[in-house]
Amino acid sequence: MKAIFFDRDGVVNHLVKRNDGSLTSPWSLDEFKYISGIKTFANLVKILGYKTYVVTNQPGVSDNDMTLFDLLEISYKVKNDLCLDRILCSTDRKSNWYKPKNGMIEDIIKMDDIDRSHSFLIGDRWKDVVPAIDSGLISIYFGKDYQVPYEYRKYQPDFSITKLYDFYEIIKGKQ
Repeated sequence: MKAIFFDRDGVVNHLVKRNDGSLTSPWSLDEFKYISGIKTFANLVKILGYKTYVVTNQPGVSDNDMTLFDLLEISYKVKNDLCLDRILCSTDRKSNWYKPKNGMIEDIIKMDDIDRSHSFLIGDRWKDVVPAIDSGLISIYFGKDYQVPYEYRKYQPDFSITKLYDFYEIIKGKQ
């Protein structure tokens, strides 16, 4: 089975600008806003036969910026609105699931018998590209300027895009 793994914040939904100028994930459903076109894109890839997943770090829970209830509420909305097969969240920075570790991806691959060579991960940070490559997925960087810490410099995305439609064209080309 082939699959698309989405990072959540910055790919599925917009980041939220905080008073200190930082950009973070939304900490409540009131702050949550979808990236334009993501619902249509998720439907298109389902039509092409891909299973769809979200794999996301959510340290706001352990940092007490958001409640577990708020995280579950947002996750429920995303899973239902995008008709996802699964959504996995890591709230613990020390967990094997917390990206750039690839535990979430590996667990899904085992649970759902995913074909790595025909599957993609799309993310907006180096922390998404690293686990994609480590798990043998095709990595897609979604953003303008890919930056990676020196110790991870060997991790370069297979593709870089600035519009979701570009990802759709890549997928169609791999059919």
